[in-house]
Amino acid sequence: KFNLPREKLETVGRKLYEEYAYRQIPEARDWRRLEKEYWKKFISEFRAELPQSITENDLIQLSEGSVREVNSDEMVSLLEELRSNSLTLAICSNNTPFWFERQKAKVRLQNFFNENNIVLSYQVGAPKSHSNCAMFNAVSDRIGVDKEETIFIDDRQGNISQAEKCGIKGILFETYSLDNIKALKNALRELGISLR
Repeated sequence: KFNLPREKLETVGRKLYEEYAYRQIPEARDWRRLEKEYWKKFISEFRAELPQSITENDLIQLSEGSVREVNSDEMVSLLEELRSNSLTLAICSNNTPFWFERQKAKVRLQNFFNENNIVLSYQVGAPKSHSNCAMFNAVSDRIGVDKEETIFIDDRQGNISQAEKCGIKGILFETYSLDNIKALKNALRELGISLR
């Protein structure tokens, strides 16, 4: 929208994301304040390239469109079926307090995931890729399931590889594949999950 220089955008974006997603933020209840702080820093980095009138609220509103569902109908059906099989569903996500709150609201995560079964990188202070398995240990501890009995689904091969190093079976979910739900169901079946 603002024709920002791509290389700088990637550098600044990565730096800010890591600051808010990978450092431990113990009291993230005021996620709206954190989001404004994030965009204020973004504006500061791009002051010369952005319109002088741009505000944190403008960028928050602009970013709303980046939160979207993936194959909504098929995903909802699969999540309902997994839940009906008495499986414990959990979220293990590299995320900031504010992006997660927006995702949770938009894709109705509370319909499928118990709040206690959500482990986010900003809560742990480390990403999924961290060599000490902090995220995966936190999920295992939180849900009370041994890692050997856990299946981790992610859209990045590096995260799958790290989960497997930590003793968790992994399935790569190809977000933009037309057959992603079908492939996911097949992979779950191969791991012994009974599905229609």
